Amino acid sequence: MDMAAQLFERNMVTEQGIRGKVINTLRLLCLDKSLHEQTVFIPDGCEEYGFSEGHYQVADLLVFLADMLEE
Repeated sequence: MDMAAQLFERNMVTEQGIRGKVINTLRLLCLDKSLHEQTVFIPDGCEEYGFSEGHYQVADLLVFLADMLEE
C-alpha cells in the first residue's frame, strides 16, 4: 500500500482526534506532485509565528506545518 493510501486509511479508521486528522491530511496533500511546483511567499514580520521571510515550496511548507503540529 502506498503512503497516500496509508494516510487516507489512517484518517478514516482511527480515532485520533481532529489534530491527528489535520496532520495526516497535510501529509497527504504534500504528496500531490502539482504542489511541488508551486511556491508561496512569506513576508517579513512572520517570525513571531515561526516563519522566516522567503519563498517556499507549498509541499515543503505543508510538511513543516504537519511536523509542528505533531510536537
